Amino acid sequence: MLYTGLNKLSDAYNLSYDSALKNTQANLDNFNGTKSELDALNSQAESYKETLASIAEANNIKIKPNDSIDDLYEKLNTADLSAAENSQVQKAKRASDEAKRQAALKETLAEQQHKLSASDARDALNMGKQSVAQKVAQEVPGGKRTYQGQVSNVNVVDATMENVAAIKEYEKAISELESKQAGYDPGSSDWKKAEEDINSYRTAIKTLTSDLDTKQNDLSTLLASFSKDGEGLIAEVGYEEQFKSVKKALNSVNNMDLSQEDQWQQSINDFFDGTTGKNFIKDRLLEAAKSGEDVVDVLHNMGLTLSDLGMTGKGKGDAFRNYFSGLAESAEEAKESISGIDGSYEGVQEAFTSENAGDKWTSMAGYIDKAQQMYEEGKIGTDDFQAVAQWMSPQKITQGDYATEAEAYKAAWEKSYTQVKRWFDTDNPLDSMHNFAADLEATEGTVGKNLVDIDAATGKIVPKFESTAEAAKALGVNTEVVDTILHNMEDYGYEFDGIMFSGEGMKEYESSLDGIKELYDSMSDGASKDRLGSLIEGWDENYATYTDDLSQLTEEQIVHIKFEYDQASIQAQIDELEVLQKAEGGKNSETNAGIIAGYEKYIANAKEGLGLNEEGVELPVYFKTSEDTVSNLYQQLREAEEGSDEYFEIQAKIQNQEELQQAMYDEFSEENPDINSESSPEEINAAWENFFSQPRSLVVDARLGAEEVDAQLEQLSNGSTITFTADVNGVEQSVTAVKNEDGMITYTTEINGETTEVQLNKDGTVTYNVNSNAVNGYKPTDKDGFAKFSPETSAVDTWNPPTLPGNIVFVFNHKHSKALLSHNYIAG
Repeated sequence: MLYTGLNKLSDAYNLSYDSALKNTQANLDNFNGTKSELDALNSQAESYKETLASIAEANNIKIKPNDSIDDLYEKLNTADLSAAENSQVQKAKRASDEAKRQAALKETLAEQQHKLSASDARDALNMGKQSVAQKVAQEVPGGKRTYQGQVSNVNVVDATMENVAAIKEYEKAISELESKQAGYDPGSSDWKKAEEDINSYRTAIKTLTSDLDTKQNDLSTLLASFSKDGEGLIAEVGYEEQFKSVKKALNSVNNMDLSQEDQWQQSINDFFDGTTGKNFIKDRLLEAAKSGEDVVDVLHNMGLTLSDLGMTGKGKGDAFRNYFSGLAESAEEAKESISGIDGSYEGVQEAFTSENAGDKWTSMAGYIDKAQQMYEEGKIGTDDFQAVAQWMSPQKITQGDYATEAEAYKAAWEKSYTQVKRWFDTDNPLDSMHNFAADLEATEGTVGKNLVDIDAATGKIVPKFESTAEAAKALGVNTEVVDTILHNMEDYGYEFDGIMFSGEGMKEYESSLDGIKELYDSMSDGASKDRLGSLIEGWDENYATYTDDLSQLTEEQIVHIKFEYDQASIQAQIDELEVLQKAEGGKNSETNAGIIAGYEKYIANAKEGLGLNEEGVELPVYFKTSEDTVSNLYQQLREAEEGSDEYFEIQAKIQNQEELQQAMYDEFSEENPDINSESSPEEINAAWENFFSQPRSLVVDARLGAEEVDAQLEQLSNGSTITFTADVNGVEQSVTAVKNEDGMITYTTEINGETTEVQLNKDGTVTYNVNSNAVNGYKPTDKDGFAKFSPETSAVDTWNPPTLPGNIVFVFNHKHSKALLSHNYIAG
């Protein structure tokens, strides 16, 4: 009777698990189906974009790689298109809008389906089936036979771990029995008993292995449901623990037949899964290995342990160190392999298949000859002829006063052809080169009466111009022309290391600016996005200037915008992690570690880009002090209990310190765009000294406490400010700290539309005084905060105090003081 009752309970439990898993799979299938439909819609949208782009290119309309369909449509809708092309544009736009509408619906549906799948997966994980490992344990030698109903129910994760442990135990038992059996007489009872036991263990392993196959499928379904986009790579917010436990169980199955060393390596590979935060951590550890730091210590400094990576057992630390030292060695070998000509057959083969610097000259010389032939035939309306004419012309060719646009191109050709042909003569390439050099020597520019000096005896050419745009402006041709000729001269052994190729530089500038704008659009609102938006405005103005006069573009400006593009790319990834961190309440050490590593990468890149790593350059005291603070926090983190509130608070403080450093590097970069790693140590040191001699204005999203803010401002000049985030009545908002001329620090924030002086507390909360009129006169009634106030008894009815949100502390002597407490006021 007992057996039957237990069986019925077990059956009910099993049905619950199976039902939850079935629902999980159904919702996951629905999600994947919707996701496929969404991919198809996005593919359609991309095809419409390609259609619009091809029409734009056919009509010589300038487009950018990151132009959206709306951007392309706006450019095409105002262009002079044929009726057929215009119809095609309108059709593509309508189809695109419909695809966009459907995609938005599909995204919403997919999100709902995935949430349902995750919820059902959580239910399944909280249920279970009778333990197969516990059943099998009763059948092996020494196992105790009991009622089936007394075998406990376990969830799929625990069941998997039990199976793996049992298989390892039984394999070890088989190995020991086979060793013993080898010493027995094959016909003896001992040999037969050993054989019986071995077969029993093998049968058990077969049962467990079969069960593991099923559980692996179940775990894969659960992992997909607990992960973003169903890909099994990143945990869905709110399901981090479930994701982690399921992943661990799957790894235990996959690693079952591996040696201890291989298991450690697999654990490392599984942890560094290519996601943003993990990439930051891996990059930081690789740099640590290259510089000789202990990678285990560096991992701990970010708030992670080897156990977080799934590594257990003696020797795991050395295995982790060996892994990254191997990566460092491989990186160095790869660097050496591409450092130059290596003398190998493969190197020769690659050299002959790659482009030479002068290949473009050869092509353009041929195009010029073909265009001249078109000119002679009167084919001045062809895009071939006009493209070459525009390539030679220093300005954009427009119709102007000419009867037709073709006539304008004809005039531009006649103005430039004779001169340019001297430099692009296919029959006389050497003469072409010498002709160009002679023309440079004879041309007066901003550098003086000649653009180059030529040594008649040696033929050595010494340029006196700094950019090809400068030379092109003096010669009256397009910068592309000069770029192409100088590259051709490089094939003959000439070197122009000190010359900026302006045409190529402009493309780099434009590419970086487009990339930055794309990053800006993807970033969440905050201090970083605000800063980038302000920089973009300045870069747009500069771009317009360079478009009119390319000689204004300098090498330093190109280096600076490329540097800021690199920094913005890192920041955009940090922003993604900070959104996740906020959703997790800052309670996920892996996410926090990824952000810390991200900021460390940002700071390391800033040091390199702003010249602080150069020999003879002194790191400013501000950064030394901040880095010492971070080092102390690392030590505190190692001593704190992992996963405790204190642990997460220390990680947050490290993040705050790094964000403040980042803000300081950013402000220096904005004010000193010409300082980079190529600047002299004297220039770099002087720039930093001047920078810190003036008041600074830092803006960060970090939530700071009084001690952190005070410590920062103590190092800065009077008049400096820090704008940060603080808790004002339970709401996070911006607070500004000002270091006044007397060295005192005051804090202000906006309260009900008014700038109000407040007090910043150690824990990052804010308190402030309520205007006495608000209390005595009961107006206005929406003031909030924490105030100490001594009212006149004639003005305040202590039995019925005014309604003021917040904590108002009335300080007075009155016999009815207890009445205040009944109204949730604190009497003092």
